[in-house]
Amino acid sequence: MNQNKFKNIATILLLIFFFPVGLYLMWAKTNWNKHIKIAVSAFLAICFILGLAQSGNTEKENNTQSTINTAAQETTKTSNISNLEFVLDDTIELTLNDENNDNENSYFKVTSNREFSVNAIEFISENPDIAAFTYDRTEYDKYVYFNIDAVGVGETYIYVQTKDKATTSEKIKVVVKEKETTTTTTTSTTEKATQSTTKITTTVQEVQEYSRTVYITPTGKRYHFSSSCGGKNSYAVSIESAKSQGLTPCQKCAN
Repeated sequence: MNQNKFKNIATILLLIFFFPVGLYLMWAKTNWNKHIKIAVSAFLAICFILGLAQSGNTEKENNTQSTINTAAQETTKTSNISNLEFVLDDTIELTLNDENNDNENSYFKVTSNREFSVNAIEFISENPDIAAFTYDRTEYDKYVYFNIDAVGVGETYIYVQTKDKATTSEKIKVVVKEKETTTTTTTSTTEKATQSTTKITTTVQEVQEYSRTVYITPTGKRYHFSSSCGGKNSYAVSIESAKSQGLTPCQKCAN
């Protein structure tokens, strides 16, 4: 085999399997026709550009498929939710600019046959200018606690629903009132006249308070005088027992 034939075969193989070196050998070492060299170079350049374009499309398709898969997983978690139920269905009363507003029992129960995502649930206030309705935390994989902040005086309704709107809870009324300010003027004579009665009344109240039955929840930090305020998950104990657990009175019903 002569040297030119060997160069031609080597150049062709390199053009097929490692074209940068093959191009160099074709232009530098072979005696091919110039038009053939140009045609081969153009063909390889087009193949290279098409390869880059195909690689970009493949990466884009992979990213798109990943996004679709993520959305599908989120949709699956949403469709698993079959019921959203507020544990406390009474009207929620708040006072504007009052730091003592109590949302201790503000939670709802999620019924789902599998794991659910809180991101699949929308927290809706029909009038955010009156009450802001936001997520707080999740406990025991089914109780979702939320916060209601008084924004303005008035009435509105809050509810939750899945983002696909397949499951919606009942609506809870929220009433926001102005903070009351009272001014009491008493004279020293009146104070002296009522001191004795006040002491007796206080003693009676202390005895009644010591033996009173209250209601608490498994995860709550307050005790309640009203079982309805305590919620469906509440149970009765003595006030002495509640206080021994470090619980404090509910601002709504135990003031």
